[in-house]
Amino acid sequence: MAKLLQVSHNIEHIQSDSSTFMSSTINISYFNLSIWEIRKVWENINVELVALISCLHVNNRHIHPMKY
Repeated sequence: MAKLLQVSHNIEHIQSDSSTFMSSTINISYFNLSIWEIRKVWENINVELVALISCLHVNNRHIHPMKY
């Protein structure tokens, strides 16, 4: 999650700093890296959520085997 916050900070930095061509070029490369990082973090979150949800379903069946 800290990584995700760092990525969003990078994006804000890109939007605010476009004074010279050189800084813009550097920022674009940061932005591309940030998008990649967001995608990786999001994939990890999705995998963890799927695992958590399936775990909850299994636990729920054990706790409430039948409804009366």
